[in-house]
Amino acid sequence: MIRVALLRELSWNDARLRFINTRLILSVGIDLNEISNDDDNDPNKVEIAREALTKMGFLKGEAGRG
Repeated sequence: MIRVALLRELSWNDARLRFINTRLILSVGIDLNEISNDDDNDPNKVEIAREALTKMGFLKGEAGRG
């Protein structure tokens, strides 16, 4: 869910996604390339990832979406 939204925002640029995903892993421990369905549906993990990405300047238009 968040991975697809971020890829869309990045114009499907996989290299940029890898860079941002590394920052996400280092900051909150969530890997968008290795996220399970359980984690993708966990509202706490989704919110943690969304907040971290928003602080990095991404997903501004995704605020409030589930």
